[in-house]
Amino acid sequence: MASKVLDCFSMLLKDNASLRIEGAAKLTLYYTRTKKENEDNKEANHVLTRLVRGLGTSKVSSRKGFYVAFHRILSNDPTITIDHIFSIMNTELKSSKSNSKSEVADINNGRILACGAIIRSGLIKNSSLEDQTKVIECLIHSGKQRSYLGFESTSFIIEFLNLFDDKDSLKPIWSVIEPEICKPISEQTLDTFYVILVILDKFPKIISKKTLKAQFGNENIISEESMKDIIRILTDIPRVICYKHPIYKIFAQKLVEANLVECFWLGIDQAFTKPSHTVQTVGTELFNLILANLKDKALISVLISPNFFKYMLKRFSYDPKHKKDDVAMNFKKALTELVTLLDKDVKTKIQINVLKKLIINPGDIMIEKVTGTKIIQILTNNLNADGVKKVASLYRDIANNTKFKEKDESESWSNCARIQVVQMLSVKLLGHKAVQQEKEWRVEQLKYLFEIGLCESSNIGVDLQSHLKESFYRALDNKLPKLDDLREVLASLINFIDESVFKSSELKLRQPLDETATASWSKMLKLLRKLNKIHDQTSVVFHTMIMHMGLQLFSDPELAVTSIDDLQSCYEHVKNSRKQNNDDEPEWVEVVIDLILSLLSHKSHLLRSLVNCVFPHICPHLNAQAMSQILKVLDVKKKNPLKSNPESDSESESMDEDEDDDNDDDDDDEDDDNNDGKKTNGVATNGDASKESEEDDEENEEDSDDDDDDDDDDDDDDDEDDETLTDRVRMAVQSALGSAANPETDGEEDLDVDCIDEAEGERLNDQLAAAFRILKENRKSRSKKQQKDAQALTHFRTRVLDLLEMCFESEPSMSLALATLVPLFALLQFSIQDAHQRPLEMRVRGCLKKLAACKKFKECDVTGEVLTAILKVK
Repeated sequence: MASKVLDCFSMLLKDNASLRIEGAAKLTLYYTRTKKENEDNKEANHVLTRLVRGLGTSKVSSRKGFYVAFHRILSNDPTITIDHIFSIMNTELKSSKSNSKSEVADINNGRILACGAIIRSGLIKNSSLEDQTKVIECLIHSGKQRSYLGFESTSFIIEFLNLFDDKDSLKPIWSVIEPEICKPISEQTLDTFYVILVILDKFPKIISKKTLKAQFGNENIISEESMKDIIRILTDIPRVICYKHPIYKIFAQKLVEANLVECFWLGIDQAFTKPSHTVQTVGTELFNLILANLKDKALISVLISPNFFKYMLKRFSYDPKHKKDDVAMNFKKALTELVTLLDKDVKTKIQINVLKKLIINPGDIMIEKVTGTKIIQILTNNLNADGVKKVASLYRDIANNTKFKEKDESESWSNCARIQVVQMLSVKLLGHKAVQQEKEWRVEQLKYLFEIGLCESSNIGVDLQSHLKESFYRALDNKLPKLDDLREVLASLINFIDESVFKSSELKLRQPLDETATASWSKMLKLLRKLNKIHDQTSVVFHTMIMHMGLQLFSDPELAVTSIDDLQSCYEHVKNSRKQNNDDEPEWVEVVIDLILSLLSHKSHLLRSLVNCVFPHICPHLNAQAMSQILKVLDVKKKNPLKSNPESDSESESMDEDEDDDNDDDDDDEDDDNNDGKKTNGVATNGDASKESEEDDEENEEDSDDDDDDDDDDDDDDDEDDETLTDRVRMAVQSALGSAANPETDGEEDLDVDCIDEAEGERLNDQLAAAFRILKENRKSRSKKQQKDAQALTHFRTRVLDLLEMCFESEPSMSLALATLVPLFALLQFSIQDAHQRPLEMRVRGCLKKLAACKKFKECDVTGEVLTAILKVK
């Protein structure tokens, strides 16, 4: 045999799959050519012999190479007989007493592979019954020698059975297979049970009812009688990796078809009282597969069983590793499948039942935090109005501690759980699209949140109430499609508060208002009565803004009192200008924009939230002058607009409470994204990406805000710092030079360098370098700090950019949109050149993206000449 041919056998041993395939192809060509020249060619027979022998090697990659070559030759040469192959097997793959256990296993594995190649090549199909029987018996016998060989053996048997098209043609060989496969249920293994399921799927009547009744206790192989043994077969596996066995997929299909999911899952749930790692792995795999095949959505709540679900949730907190292993990932995958099944078309009753199980028993109200998923939020988004109301009632019962975790045990809810449900009520449910038109229901929820958040209650402590108060104000941030709807809701809420707190004293505030705040409340009510009689655009906006500020009296009285006074003054100014019919007086929208800019100049989350609520309704009424007022703030050539406000210095200073509120604002943005965003498989839409960049920008702004107080102190004490720095440098130099730098002799005596040895010189050099490094580092840090006024202006402009983004989203006129183009690019250029303006730069870029994304305009009132003038490079 030529050396080139021998090299082909060496190629079959390689780990590289391409080299193995190349070697197999060359051997096949050589075999075909030599066999064609002489059918009894010894070299061709030698090739077959070496390939069969190679099937019994211990190296997996080598077995693959020999199998590919052997299968290819059998497929190309129909003259090879099964007898001839078995004669080679009996010589080359024959075990003896001298073989070790591993060698015996490899030999049997080789025999299985040889039989598998006979089946897959099609050689067995046209062979005699005797030859077919020989192959099947060899597979069955070799498969019994080791537990891990059973699957390999039965897989080839199933492939052989699939070659038959009808029961009659299969019957002769089935008589050989049936005694080995159709054993009593107690003796069944994972592999034999798999064969039965597959064969009955293709040939339902191949096994007689009498046999099924005798072996499985029922005419149906999957029944209540056999369920206990089936669970044992599926969970008592030799190795964990067996959970990938194809039996689980086909069993899940048959189980659902047999309507025995509840019976089966009851047994799985019992196994989770003290589950092994194998049971955990198999259980989560079956959970996934059953969900994937489920037709009756009502059975989903059955799968959320006590032992299984409680154990899986506890497992996440046992060890950080358990949050990312195969069991945890499989469980999260199942939760994702569960969300997909409970879409908007599913009955509300089913959705509510599943939600109750997920958050009460056996689940946990903190399930999203525990598992790192958004399952409750997504399921909530799929609810209709009726479902939202039912979930809200459930959340209120939990918050009031009237709904217990267990039916038999009156276990109270923790404060964390009560805070969680109130937050979900205030943000997720009140912000739900399905209930945007449910004004009466919304008012009732706001009344409830006001009572538990701001009023005295026997079952709500001080620590808990501070969080509930926050949720009340977050609920006020939820946007409604029409400003009139918002006015109606706020008016009903204010009337309720006035009646319950100030008139009847039915409710008592935990922190009563002082005289100034109470007077401001009365002033607000008086102004509201006037505004109720007027229905023009100006009154609508003022009505909404003053009601919002009235509610802020219970949170930040000082700020709210000032704002109510400003709003009243502004409204009186507008009313008087109308009476005088003065054409020179500004339009109402211009006055409102001026007030909005004034509110934004105060770095307060409350005012920012108010503006974000009202401004979208003002956008359709913006004119060129109003837009000019906004753009003036962004014009880097103009003087600092905050300088014109004598209170700007004090108002621009950050306070700890504002910092907390800004952080809450980020949370609201995130909640809005979860509420409005559609579930995708890790693919962000353009809108999502824009929102994410906006949130990042706000975080950058807030991070820089954290240093405001320190900057203020630095600005006030610059001279003192200079003197302190000089002293520090002088002391460091004196310490380095020692007595030679004594102030009393400094300038009179020089340091004698000749008296300094090498070691002392190095020490002196290092200490002097450290002394002057203090000066250098201080200069660098000074250059990195931004002045207080400049920083306040940066943050103000960032907040004003919110107005432009809301304007772009409201389909503005084309002329107004284009009017922002040049100022935005000028601001971008300015922010790029200054490292301190990095947060502003990010926001400007996001704003330009939204401008570029505008597809519709209210009016296309721009001519070619105007467009040329705007875009002309100066």
